[in-house]
Parts: sequence; C-alpha cells; structure tokens
Amino acid sequence: MSRSRSTTLKVLAAVLCLAASASAGPLTWSITGLFNDGGAISGSFVYDADTNAYSSIDVTTTDGSIRSGAHYTLHNPCCADDPTFLLFVTGVGGSLAGTPVLSAFLFAPMTNAGGTIGLDPAGAYHSEESCDFADCGGPAPPQRDVVSGSVTASTVPEPGTFVLALPAFALIASRRKWLSNRFGSR
Repeated sequence: MSRSRSTTLKVLAAVLCLAASASAGPLTWSITGLFNDGGAISGSFVYDADTNAYSSIDVTTTDGSIRSGAHYTLHNPCCADDPTFLLFVTGVGGSLAGTPVLSAFLFAPMTNAGGTIGLDPAGAYHSEESCDFADCGGPAPPQRDVVSGSVTASTVPEPGTFVLALPAFALIASRRKWLSNRFGSR
C-alpha cells in the first residue's frame, strides 16, 4: 500500500471515530402500547443515559373501557429517573392527587445506543391510573394495565458528524487530484 493511501486511510479512520463519538448523547424514544381495556399508548420522549434524565415528554393515551386517555408531558417528581422504568404525569405544581399517571417497566435499560425494548406487562408497575397523594407517591383507581408495547430509538448522526467528515473528504479529493496531476490519469 502506498504511503499516501495509508495516510488517507488513517485520516479517514480518525474522522469516523470522532464522528461516532459525536452521535452519542440523548435519544428520542418513541413509545407504543396497548391496555387491557382497548386503549393505546403512543408518543415520544427524550432520555439521556449519561445524565439519567428524561425531557421533551409527549405521550398520549386513548380512551378505553376502564378510563379515559390523557396527555403526559412530565416525569413523575416522586421518583428518581430510572432507565428501566417510565413514570409520567400530566401536570406539575401543587397537588398531583387525582391526576393521571402512566407507569411501565422495561425489559432492559435504555441506553444512548438506542434499540427496541419491550414494555414488561408483568412488572410491578405497568398501568395507567390516578395519583393518590399530592406528590403522586401512590396509585388510585381506576386502573388499567399495559398488556403489550415497546420503546424504540435509533441513533442519527448529528449535523456535527457530517461537518467532521468534510475535511476527510476534501483531503481525499485533493490527494486524488494531486496524484492524477502528478502521474496522469489512470
């Protein structure tokens, strides 16, 4: 292998390694699921495994035979963030008693690598119900159970990844042009 080709490959490998590390970070997860009363779960949220924090929660449940649906926008303040447990509420401030709460255990922890993880219908908490206390530390009826579903996220390179790759592509193009001018067309 020629020295110039070796150098070009080394630069390209370094840029690709930097690009891979640039895509690590919070991911947007989509959620789908079904309840035992015919209602459904759909929506998305951002989870950052590095900081163990939820944000941008936009999850909706539909009406079923046991209870009506709700729109969730916040992580439940009663409990610590957990990569294997979803716990969303509809409001914040003042008393949460009587407001809807959605909870579901996952079969595996969410990571910044993404993937698809099933909702565990046999987990200790896997339902939609109402908050019993002001801090939403306990459930109150009516309750419906999650019977199936999953969360899914895929890693998408950030725009910075492509910016990091541009110098490598420019180097390769200029090197090819230089070689072509020096040794003629091949």
